[in-house]
Order: sequence, then C-alpha cells, then structure tokens
Amino acid sequence: MLESCKKFTSPLLLYEADHGRPCHALHQQDVFRVFANKHSQNACHDLMLCKYGIYEKLVFQLGTQLFQSVLVSSNRCDSSAPNLITGVQLLVGTDLASDFHRSHGSRQARKTDRGINMSVIQQLLQDVPLPRMVRVKQTFPRPVVGNIDEAIVQSFMQENGKIPWPTGGEVAVVVGSRGIADINQITRAVVRQLKQYGLKPFIVPGMGSHGGATAEGQKEVLESLGVTEESIEAPIRSSMEVVQIGTLENGLPVYMDKFAHQAAGIVVVNRIKPHTAFRGTYESGIVKMIAIGLGKQKGAEACHKLGFGHMAKHIVEAAEVAIATNKILCGVAVLENAYDHVAQIEVLPASEIIAREPALLEQAKSSMPRILVDEIDVLVVDEIGKDISGDGMDPNITGRYATPFATGGPNIKRITVRRLTERTHGNANGLGVADTTTKRVFDAIDFSKTYPNALTSTVIEPVKLPMVLDNDKLAIQAAIKTSNVLHDEDIRLVHIQSTLSLEEIRVSESLLPLLLGRDDVEVLSSPETWPFDENGELDTHELWSE
Repeated sequence: MLESCKKFTSPLLLYEADHGRPCHALHQQDVFRVFANKHSQNACHDLMLCKYGIYEKLVFQLGTQLFQSVLVSSNRCDSSAPNLITGVQLLVGTDLASDFHRSHGSRQARKTDRGINMSVIQQLLQDVPLPRMVRVKQTFPRPVVGNIDEAIVQSFMQENGKIPWPTGGEVAVVVGSRGIADINQITRAVVRQLKQYGLKPFIVPGMGSHGGATAEGQKEVLESLGVTEESIEAPIRSSMEVVQIGTLENGLPVYMDKFAHQAAGIVVVNRIKPHTAFRGTYESGIVKMIAIGLGKQKGAEACHKLGFGHMAKHIVEAAEVAIATNKILCGVAVLENAYDHVAQIEVLPASEIIAREPALLEQAKSSMPRILVDEIDVLVVDEIGKDISGDGMDPNITGRYATPFATGGPNIKRITVRRLTERTHGNANGLGVADTTTKRVFDAIDFSKTYPNALTSTVIEPVKLPMVLDNDKLAIQAAIKTSNVLHDEDIRLVHIQSTLSLEEIRVSESLLPLLLGRDDVEVLSSPETWPFDENGELDTHELWSE
C-alpha cells in the first residue's frame, strides 16, 4: 500500500480537527525523512520528519477508496507521542472524510487534540462548580457632550486667535488606533472646520507600530473605527515613512510622519486618559500622540528604547521637539465618561498643549469606570482587543499591568478571556496577562499583528499565551480551580463584557452582601446558572440587557 501512495503527487492537506479547515499543505519538498513503522495488517504507519514538525502518517483503505491522515506529533518519533493536528485527504476517488472519522478519526480525536489530552483535563475540571450569578447595574457620573459638531465649532472659535493658521494649503489631521467614542464624527467635524478656514485637510494614521506596522494595516485600523475617506470627507494618506526632526539630549532621535511633515500644519486628535503601562504628568493624550503616534514605528521604537521607566520623560521631550518645528497647530483633546461617551472636547493651541494637558488627565482619571469590588478571585472577560484598549483590556480596570511602572485597580487572582473582538483583526496584545483562555481565542490570533507592538515597546508580557482550554466552560473552571478558595460557595467571581462596558456586570452570589445597600449599585436579576451550550460555549445573546 505504501508503494501505491507514492504515485500521488497532490499535496497532503492538514486539517484542524475542530474546525475542519486546512492549515497546511504538505508538499514533497517539505518531507525530509520517512521512517517506516508497520503496526498491523490493515493499515500501514509512517513517521515523517517535515518542516512543520514530526508527523505520523496513517495510510488505510475503505473499500476502493485510499485515504491517508496526518497527525502532527511532538518531538518524539513514536506513535504514542501526543498529536496536535489531525487531518485527512482522499488520495483516490470521492471524499469519504466522514467515513474516516467514524471508523478511525473519532477515536484519535477523543484521545488527543492539539497535543492536549482533553479527556484528562475534563476529568480534572468536570466537578469544579460554577457559582450562580446575579446581574447588577453600576452607576457612575455621566457628563456628556450633546452635540459633537457644535462642541467642535465652539472650541475652535474659543481658541482660534491663539492658533497660527497657515494661509491656505494642506493640513494633516492625525487620528489614532484607539476606539474613541464617536471618533469618526469628531474627525469629520474637525475636517469641516478646517475647510471653513480655507484649508485642505487630509488624515494621517497616528498609531506608532499598530496596524502591524504597515501603511495598509494602519489604514485598515482607521476604517474599522469608521474613519473612512467617505465618512470624514477627506483623503487618508498612510505611510510608515518618517522624517527625523531632532534628537533628545540622550541621543534618541525624534521622528515625524512624512506626509504630516510636508503639510502646512498638523492637528492632533486624541483621547486623554491614564496610560496602561506607566504613570506621569502626561500619559495617553495629545503629547504622547505627537511623540509616538505621529512618529510611526521608528518614533515609537525610539521612545520605548529605554523602557517604560523613562517613558514619562521621553514623550514630553519628544513632543517639545515636534512643537518647536512650528508644524503642530493644535490638539483636539477628547475626554470620555465612564460609559464610553464623549464628556468633553477641548482644542489646545500648540503653545498651550504642554501646560493644559495635565489638568485634563486628572479629570480623565476621576471619570474612569471601575469594578465596584476590590478583591476578586476570578474575572471573566467576554472580549479584548485593540479597539477596547491598547492592552486589549484596560489594566486600569483589571489591575493587571505588564510593567511595574503603573499601579491601581482591584486585586484579581485569575482572569479568563473568552474572545477577541472583530475590530482587533487578530491582534491579541494583552492576552498575556490573562490566566486562561479558549481555543477560539488562540485560533483567532494573528501573530504578525500581535508581535510588532511588543517588539517596538520592548514589553513582551502582553503577548504571551495563557493556559488554552477547549471551551468557555473549561477555561472558567480552570480559573476557579486555581484560585485557591477553600469553600466553593465563597468564590468571588465577576463577569464583564469588556473593560469598556462596566455599567452592567454579573457577580457571584457571594459578592451580593458587599454590594447590597449601595446607592451606585442596582440588582437586576435573581441568581442565574451559566447558559452553556452542548459544546461548553457560553451563550451571551440574551445574557446582557440591551
């Protein structure tokens, strides 16, 4: 039977067992060595050393149909090694993959999946009880800008005399990668105002190394946030090319986007809020956008060169160099309330950015939402992503920081992450500070978009991998089991949609005594069990109120 297999030259396709989609095509040039190992009269086994690893090849016959499957193995060259991927390709005739799985593959799938003996894990976790949960509503102060267009016009009019407007020409409007509330509407209002002054605005992505550190990727990030050429009525010019505009005293270079540098002026739009990795007079805001976002990957790399311990100093010095070029006209500072709505908009003339931003940062800190419990055993987070926070989930909410230069937030023993957002485009930055996650999250990771930010920032903790479990239920149970709580009924578990959505959360019954009687908490439901489907996935369609 082995000889008959050699006649077939089509590539061997490797399939993921759980999704049924091809993940590799194994061609003849990929096979370095074949080890013959006949085990029975009915089937013939080989071990193949390939560029993807070591594979066990099973060739077998069902009637007149010749099949072969591939099981990706560990670095052990024996058939008892754990298998990582199982696949099947029909070599002659019609695809009978379902027959294969019924006759042989299902037994292998039960035995192993992606190198994890799930039956053992299920045995270890099946008796871990999940607490009943209660939906509660948290209430925070809610200042809000009623009309964004009017707020932009009024703020520009108020500061108009302090801004050195050019007499015509193009102006770059710098927009970042964060999921700022109504960022498309804010950007369009800024563009329209600049046109009123007789200027020709265009959009420049100001996001350092985000978007995979590519021009196309950064434009895609803007478009995913609703900032498209059609919606904001201006062209988008995305490039990773920069111009060096100066040098800090310690020798670090300062860069500026090429298109922005060529323009007659620059307007920077950004949200002011606490940073996720360092503390300082200036954190996330206009100053940081000028120093890092506008400097593209090279500017971000320079500011991160000596780590976050020096970040608070470097971003101010780099921003001062950029402002001194007289290219920066003003900043449009956006503050959000605890509900992710625009609470305040201020235009800061270039000459006043350094002086006025610190007070806005203090306002932003006071407006942050939080989980109204300080000690938590397990936090379950439905979604993380770059559109939620630069760190996927905001460490200011979770208390899990990737560096020692930022502090604050609750004390949480274990964090489970269930999904990546669609808008994060596979960027799993921040997953590394979680403790357990699911195979669905792992399969959604695009490492080419996840790693550039870590390599640029020099902080790799956020892109490490937590424990990967087969489904939501097992991931949550693993977090509970490892949280070291003596009595099951005492587990303090909190379930949130994301760190941007904290108005309605779910808490375990054990936390009710801490929340009842508070003016800022309302109980919305009686205790509920977890709505898992037959595959152990959490059904959240009707879990959260609209």
